[in-house]
Amino acid sequence: MRSGGAIALALGGAALGGAALVGARAVAARAAANKAAAEKAAGAAAAEAPEELRRRATELGFLQMLTSLNVAEDATLKTAVVWCDEQGVTSVSDMVEFDMVDDFVRHLGLKPIPGKRLCSMLHAPTAALDSQSSDPLASPSMPSQQKAAASKINEGAPWDFFMSHKQSESGHPVALITMDLTMAGKNVWLDVNMNDCGTPAMMEGVEHSKTFVLVLSDGYFDSQFCVQELRRAICLEKKIVLCHKQDVRRSSVYDDV
Repeated sequence: MRSGGAIALALGGAALGGAALVGARAVAARAAANKAAAEKAAGAAAAEAPEELRRRATELGFLQMLTSLNVAEDATLKTAVVWCDEQGVTSVSDMVEFDMVDDFVRHLGLKPIPGKRLCSMLHAPTAALDSQSSDPLASPSMPSQQKAAASKINEGAPWDFFMSHKQSESGHPVALITMDLTMAGKNVWLDVNMNDCGTPAMMEGVEHSKTFVLVLSDGYFDSQFCVQELRRAICLEKKIVLCHKQDVRRSSVYDDV
């Protein structure tokens, strides 16, 4: 028969063992919770990564081109953005000015035909700008009146409004305006909502829209795409509604509906 001291010692040991077991379980539970939180954070970051890549590609000026060539996969966009960062390229104009277009396209590893088409597209906007006068609003030499052909690139024509803006500066307010106009029953051309938002698709959008909405921001006239859109609208004598980026009022669009 055990003595009282032995029994107490045994009970104390059992208590310590139980406490250790509880502590181990608590540690395991915390580890599992931390792992779950880390996985959730990683999943959220992974979900945001493609959107950030598209934002950067739009800002640099080549997302629309890659999209129109059906090569705007996340891996290609990442390769393109990283290359631009490494080379200090801030826009397509930089590539053209410093004769880096071929290096850029070669680095993307595209197939020959898409690669050649991309080279042509990268050179085309700057060449088009250089061929015009220094006035950013000078219209191209073409008839002021031109009949709109049937839409062949994006479905939905004709549109009530064409939203012309610099995505990196005005993307959010323009999305809000577009949402409100759509809810009001209006048909809106917005690049991020189109299946194809390449240069031909943009020109088609301007041509087949009743009203051209210019969302002015600090860098609007630095964007070759915005300038091309505006030139096209002026050439076709489209009705132009001006909104200022820092003071966008949705009513400024509605007043002209």
